[in-house]
Amino acid sequence: MNSADIQTAITAAEDSWYVLGLRCDSRDLEIGEEVGDSYRWDDGEDTGEQLDGTCAIDASREDAIALISRYAFSGHLYLIGSQTNYYGGEDKGEIVISNAVVIARF
Repeated sequence: MNSADIQTAITAAEDSWYVLGLRCDSRDLEIGEEVGDSYRWDDGEDTGEQLDGTCAIDASREDAIALISRYAFSGHLYLIGSQTNYYGGEDKGEIVISNAVVIARF
């Protein structure tokens, strides 16, 4: 993961989107593809409760790249965004983005 590339993508997109987030995902998503809703997890267990959006790290945070690196795994890292709504998640720096689409892949 190249921090400079991620920051460049965030800066380039921030004036065009209402909200931006960084998300790790095992799926191979394309730019422009809708990400879909996330599910609530409790102590590593999927509760089966569907959320009203996609979980991500708030890209407007100064520590967003450091936070997402804690969640990085062998999947893909995406910059996602929405023109609609978002709300705070349960984890540090987490937001839940409604109608999120992929803006960039890293």
